[in-house]
Amino acid sequence: MTIRKKPSAAEMLQRQIKSTRRQPPTPIEGDFAQAIGARLEEREITKVAGLPATEEPEPRWYDLAIEVQRRHQEFVGEREAKQQAEHQAAQSTPDLIRSTLAGTVKPSAASAMPLNGSRVLRAALAGGQGTINTTSR
Repeated sequence: MTIRKKPSAAEMLQRQIKSTRRQPPTPIEGDFAQAIGARLEEREITKVAGLPATEEPEPRWYDLAIEVQRRHQEFVGEREAKQQAEHQAAQSTPDLIRSTLAGTVKPSAASAMPLNGSRVLRAALAGGQGTINTTSR
């Protein structure tokens, strides 16, 4: 006598899924329904069967305006950084030393520090132990 094991719920569900015939999804009609389905897929909430296949949607006018504003701000920032670097490079070393000793030049918040910048001169004038070319023994 063989004992038949009762199938689990997962096995029964898998058998039902395999036995059903797959039919192509009915296409979604109507702009509103398509927009809802597209938004659900865009936000990665769920895949919606029956949406018409579309390529990347064209950007809306406000997306274009935001991108133009971002590029403009980036351009202005680069231009200001370039002008500031040219101004610092054009400043003569004796003038820079005088202004550094007088304390009129404020250290800039730029991430790149020019070799003739005021912070380098302050550090050199402040002194310290050792030099670049010697090693301590």
